[in-house]
Amino acid sequence: MKLPQITDTDLRLLRVLNAVLETNDVTRASEILSVTPSAVSHSLRALRDRLGDPLLVQTRGRMQPTPLAEALKPTLRDGLVQLAGLMRKEEVFDPAVSTRSLSLAAPDYQLFLMMPAIIADMRQAAPSIDLHLRALDQNVFGQLASGELDLVLAGSEVETTLALDREVMRSRIISEPFWCLMGHDNPAAVSEELTLAAYVAAPHVVTSMAGEETDHVDASLAGLGLSRR
Repeated sequence: MKLPQITDTDLRLLRVLNAVLETNDVTRASEILSVTPSAVSHSLRALRDRLGDPLLVQTRGRMQPTPLAEALKPTLRDGLVQLAGLMRKEEVFDPAVSTRSLSLAAPDYQLFLMMPAIIADMRQAAPSIDLHLRALDQNVFGQLASGELDLVLAGSEVETTLALDREVMRSRIISEPFWCLMGHDNPAAVSEELTLAAYVAAPHVVTSMAGEETDHVDASLAGLGLSRR
């Protein structure tokens, strides 16, 4: 008997449907799946189109599963548990002896700032793992999806530039403030406080991975009715 074809998209949508039906909440489902709420919403729309059913409806301020969703819930859960059991490996990852090869992309700033410490730690904890470093480019999402790229180390501003608001697992590993750098002879530098007016009036340098003339700072300024050169 010829088995029906199951695509990667089908499996992803089934995982999303299971999480949504378990929680009845898009935000909580996104936390379980380690993706953004918008990614879950997008998948939920695709599921509604595929199944011809709203699946979840708003009732008295809460999301309630439809009769079809309730009927699917036990079969879906059992099926995913069985698939997970088939794919589960008994071998435990041990960085001390692993010979895996990992690829990581990051902007120059993160490469120069963090890589020396990361590589030093890896030489102690995972001496036989190969780490391949590369610069970021516009196809980073496709590289992550295909497995050509394992990790991206970048700031939150890169998410918009590289359109990473999709099915991408992510985790915050460090937080740092923005800083404003200027020459010592800049008139704004001699003031005790850098005012917003002085900041906007000064000429600026913008670094953009996509070659754009503005960035997230300009978007924030525009919200205040301001712009800079």
